[in-house]
Amino acid sequence: PFADPIISGVKGAYRTSQSAWVARFVQAEYESKYRYMQRFRTIDFIDTYAAGFRRAVFLTVGGFDEGFPGASVEDQEFSFRMAAAGYTLVFVPDARVYHRHADSIAWYFRKKRNIGFWKVRVLKQHPSKIIRDSHTPQTLKIQLVLSVCLAATILLAPVIGWIPTAIIVALFILMGWRETRQCLLAGNLGPAIVSPFLMFVRSIALAIGLIQGIIFTRCRGKT
Repeated sequence: PFADPIISGVKGAYRTSQSAWVARFVQAEYESKYRYMQRFRTIDFIDTYAAGFRRAVFLTVGGFDEGFPGASVEDQEFSFRMAAAGYTLVFVPDARVYHRHADSIAWYFRKKRNIGFWKVRVLKQHPSKIIRDSHTPQTLKIQLVLSVCLAATILLAPVIGWIPTAIIVALFILMGWRETRQCLLAGNLGPAIVSPFLMFVRSIALAIGLIQGIIFTRCRGKT
Protein backbone atom coordinates (compact mmCIF):
# COMPACT_ATOMS: atom_id res chain seq x y z
CA PRO A 1 0.00 0.00 0.00
CA PHE A 2 2.82 2.45 0.72
CA ALA A 3 3.68 2.41 -2.98
CA ASP A 4 0.80 4.89 -3.16
CA PRO A 5 2.07 8.20 -1.71
CA ILE A 6 -1.44 9.06 -0.52
CA ILE A 7 -1.46 6.18 1.97
CA SER A 8 -0.21 7.21 5.40
CA GLY A 9 -1.22 4.25 7.57
CA VAL A 10 -1.92 0.54 7.05
CA LYS A 11 -3.65 -1.97 9.31
CA GLY A 12 -3.06 -5.72 9.12
CA ALA A 13 -4.77 -8.68 10.76
CA TYR A 14 -4.35 -11.50 13.28
CA ARG A 15 -3.83 -15.22 12.98
CA THR A 16 -3.56 -17.71 15.84
CA SER A 17 -2.65 -21.37 16.19
CA GLN A 18 -4.26 -21.73 19.62
CA SER A 19 -6.73 -24.53 20.29
CA ALA A 20 -8.51 -23.21 23.41
CA TRP A 21 -12.18 -22.44 22.78
CA VAL A 22 -11.92 -18.90 24.15
CA ALA A 23 -8.93 -18.10 21.92
CA ARG A 24 -10.67 -19.56 18.87
CA PHE A 25 -13.73 -17.45 19.64
CA VAL A 26 -11.54 -14.34 19.95
CA GLN A 27 -10.06 -15.10 16.52
CA ALA A 28 -13.59 -15.44 15.11
CA GLU A 29 -14.46 -12.13 16.78
CA TYR A 30 -11.60 -10.44 14.95
CA GLU A 31 -12.40 -12.16 11.66
CA SER A 32 -15.98 -10.87 11.80
CA LYS A 33 -14.63 -7.35 12.36
CA TYR A 34 -12.28 -7.80 9.41
CA ARG A 35 -15.26 -8.66 7.22
CA TYR A 36 -16.92 -5.48 8.45
CA MET A 37 -13.82 -3.34 7.80
CA GLN A 38 -13.50 -4.59 4.24
CA ARG A 39 -16.64 -2.61 3.42
CA PHE A 40 -14.69 0.63 3.78
CA ARG A 41 -12.33 2.01 1.13
CA THR A 42 -10.48 3.90 3.87
CA ILE A 43 -10.55 3.35 7.63
CA ASP A 44 -10.12 5.36 10.82
CA PHE A 45 -9.06 2.55 13.17
CA ILE A 46 -5.61 0.93 13.32
CA ASP A 47 -4.48 -1.36 16.15
CA THR A 48 -0.73 -1.62 16.30
CA TYR A 49 -0.41 -5.39 16.49
CA ALA A 50 -0.01 -5.33 12.69
CA ALA A 51 0.43 -1.80 11.46
CA GLY A 52 2.60 0.58 9.51
CA PHE A 53 2.77 4.39 9.44
CA ARG A 54 4.78 6.87 7.46
CA ARG A 55 7.33 8.21 9.93
CA ALA A 56 6.92 11.84 8.86
CA VAL A 57 3.15 11.67 9.31
CA PHE A 58 3.48 9.85 12.63
CA LEU A 59 5.65 12.66 13.97
CA THR A 60 3.54 15.42 12.43
CA VAL A 61 0.38 14.13 14.11
CA GLY A 62 2.23 13.93 17.41
CA GLY A 63 2.69 10.21 18.00
CA PHE A 64 0.89 8.26 20.68
CA ASP A 65 -0.77 9.93 23.65
CA GLU A 66 1.60 8.98 26.47
CA GLY A 67 -1.11 9.65 29.05
CA PHE A 68 -2.32 6.09 28.61
CA PRO A 69 -0.63 3.77 31.14
CA GLY A 70 1.11 0.94 29.33
CA ALA A 71 -0.40 -0.68 26.26
CA SER A 72 -4.07 0.20 26.24
CA VAL A 73 -6.16 1.85 23.50
CA GLU A 74 -3.70 4.61 22.63
CA ASP A 75 -3.36 3.12 19.15
CA GLN A 76 -7.09 3.66 18.55
CA GLU A 77 -6.83 7.27 19.69
CA PHE A 78 -3.82 7.86 17.44
CA SER A 79 -5.53 6.46 14.34
CA PHE A 80 -8.66 8.49 15.04
CA ARG A 81 -6.43 11.56 15.25
CA MET A 82 -4.70 10.68 11.97
CA ALA A 83 -8.01 10.20 10.17
CA ALA A 84 -9.38 13.45 11.60
CA ALA A 85 -6.29 15.26 10.27
CA GLY A 86 -7.17 14.05 6.78
CA TYR A 87 -4.59 11.30 6.33
CA THR A 88 -5.55 8.16 4.40
CA LEU A 89 -5.57 4.85 6.28
CA VAL A 90 -6.35 1.46 4.72
CA PHE A 91 -6.96 -2.12 5.81
CA VAL A 92 -4.93 -4.94 4.24
CA PRO A 93 -6.32 -8.29 5.49
CA ASP A 94 -3.49 -10.31 3.95
CA ALA A 95 -0.85 -8.59 6.11
CA ARG A 96 -1.10 -11.06 9.00
CA VAL A 97 0.82 -11.78 12.19
CA TYR A 98 0.45 -14.64 14.67
CA HIS A 99 -0.76 -13.67 18.11
CA ARG A 100 -1.61 -15.21 21.45
CA HIS A 101 -5.22 -14.37 22.29
CA ALA A 102 -6.81 -14.53 25.73
CA ASP A 103 -7.42 -18.25 26.27
CA SER A 104 -9.42 -18.18 29.50
CA ILE A 105 -12.67 -16.49 30.48
CA ALA A 106 -10.93 -14.56 33.28
CA TRP A 107 -8.22 -13.25 30.95
CA TYR A 108 -10.80 -12.34 28.30
CA PHE A 109 -12.94 -10.53 30.88
CA ARG A 110 -9.98 -8.52 32.23
CA LYS A 111 -8.87 -7.52 28.74
CA LYS A 112 -12.31 -6.28 27.73
CA ARG A 113 -12.87 -4.46 31.02
CA ASN A 114 -9.54 -2.66 30.55
CA ILE A 115 -10.50 -1.69 26.99
CA GLY A 116 -13.85 -0.35 28.22
CA PHE A 117 -12.18 1.65 31.00
CA TRP A 118 -9.69 3.46 28.76
CA LYS A 119 -12.15 3.74 25.87
CA VAL A 120 -13.87 6.48 27.88
CA ARG A 121 -10.77 8.64 27.51
CA VAL A 122 -10.64 7.97 23.77
CA LEU A 123 -14.31 8.81 23.27
CA LYS A 124 -13.96 11.97 25.34
CA GLN A 125 -11.29 13.10 22.87
CA HIS A 126 -13.20 11.83 19.80
CA PRO A 127 -16.93 11.92 20.70
CA SER A 128 -18.07 11.29 17.11
CA LYS A 129 -16.68 7.74 17.42
CA ILE A 130 -19.43 6.93 19.91
CA ILE A 131 -21.69 6.74 16.87
CA ARG A 132 -19.44 4.94 14.42
CA ASP A 133 -15.95 3.84 13.51
CA SER A 134 -14.66 1.51 10.80
CA HIS A 135 -13.83 -1.31 13.23
CA THR A 136 -16.90 -1.72 15.44
CA PRO A 137 -20.14 -3.17 14.01
CA GLN A 138 -23.24 -1.49 15.43
CA THR A 139 -24.48 -4.89 16.60
CA LEU A 140 -21.72 -4.96 19.23
CA LYS A 141 -22.99 -1.71 20.70
CA ILE A 142 -26.53 -3.06 20.75
CA GLN A 143 -25.26 -6.19 22.52
CA LEU A 144 -23.61 -4.04 25.17
CA VAL A 145 -26.92 -2.34 25.96
CA LEU A 146 -28.80 -5.65 25.84
CA SER A 147 -26.34 -7.26 28.28
CA VAL A 148 -27.10 -4.60 30.89
CA CYS A 149 -30.83 -5.02 30.27
CA LEU A 150 -30.44 -8.79 30.54
CA ALA A 151 -28.70 -8.54 33.90
CA ALA A 152 -31.48 -6.22 35.13
CA THR A 153 -34.32 -8.49 33.95
CA ILE A 154 -32.69 -11.52 35.61
CA LEU A 155 -32.57 -9.65 38.92
CA LEU A 156 -36.17 -8.48 38.47
CA ALA A 157 -37.48 -11.84 37.22
CA PRO A 158 -39.28 -12.66 40.52
CA VAL A 159 -41.34 -9.51 39.97
CA ILE A 160 -41.72 -9.21 36.18
CA GLY A 161 -41.39 -12.86 35.19
CA TRP A 162 -39.00 -14.52 32.74
CA ILE A 163 -40.57 -13.48 29.43
CA PRO A 164 -38.61 -10.19 29.18
CA THR A 165 -35.41 -12.13 29.90
CA ALA A 166 -36.20 -14.67 27.17
CA ILE A 167 -36.87 -11.88 24.65
CA ILE A 168 -33.61 -10.08 25.46
CA VAL A 169 -31.63 -13.34 25.26
CA ALA A 170 -33.10 -13.99 21.79
CA LEU A 171 -32.22 -10.46 20.64
CA PHE A 172 -28.74 -10.75 22.14
CA ILE A 173 -28.02 -14.00 20.29
CA LEU A 174 -29.40 -12.50 17.07
CA MET A 175 -27.06 -9.49 17.36
CA GLY A 176 -24.08 -11.85 17.67
CA TRP A 177 -24.76 -13.90 14.56
CA ARG A 178 -21.56 -12.65 12.88
CA GLU A 179 -19.22 -14.19 15.46
CA THR A 180 -21.21 -17.41 15.67
CA ARG A 181 -21.22 -17.72 11.88
CA GLN A 182 -17.49 -17.05 11.77
CA CYS A 183 -16.87 -19.86 14.28
CA LEU A 184 -18.89 -22.22 12.14
CA LEU A 185 -17.13 -21.14 8.93
CA ALA A 186 -13.81 -21.94 10.61
CA GLY A 187 -15.09 -25.35 11.68
CA ASN A 188 -15.09 -24.41 15.37
CA LEU A 189 -18.32 -26.00 16.57
CA GLY A 190 -17.46 -25.80 20.27
CA PRO A 191 -16.69 -22.08 20.25
CA ALA A 192 -19.82 -21.52 18.14
CA ILE A 193 -21.97 -23.22 20.78
CA VAL A 194 -20.54 -21.17 23.65
CA SER A 195 -20.27 -17.94 21.64
CA PRO A 196 -23.44 -16.37 23.12
CA PHE A 197 -22.03 -16.84 26.64
CA LEU A 198 -18.63 -15.40 25.63
CA MET A 199 -20.33 -12.46 23.94
CA PHE A 200 -22.22 -11.84 27.19
CA VAL A 201 -18.93 -11.92 29.12
CA ARG A 202 -17.47 -9.45 26.61
CA SER A 203 -20.44 -7.08 26.82
CA ILE A 204 -20.64 -7.11 30.62
CA ALA A 205 -16.87 -6.58 30.91
CA LEU A 206 -16.99 -3.64 28.50
CA ALA A 207 -20.00 -2.16 30.31
CA ILE A 208 -18.28 -2.42 33.70
CA GLY A 209 -15.13 -0.89 32.24
CA LEU A 210 -17.05 1.98 30.67
CA ILE A 211 -18.91 2.71 33.92
CA GLN A 212 -15.65 2.64 35.90
CA GLY A 213 -13.99 4.82 33.28
CA ILE A 214 -16.77 7.41 33.43
CA ILE A 215 -16.60 7.53 37.23
CA PHE A 216 -12.79 7.78 37.14
CA THR A 217 -12.89 10.56 34.56
CA ARG A 218 -15.46 12.59 36.50
CA CYS A 219 -13.65 12.17 39.81
CA ARG A 220 -10.36 13.11 38.20
CA GLY A 221 -12.01 16.18 36.63
CA LYS A 222 -13.07 17.41 40.08
CA THR A 223 -9.56 17.21 41.55
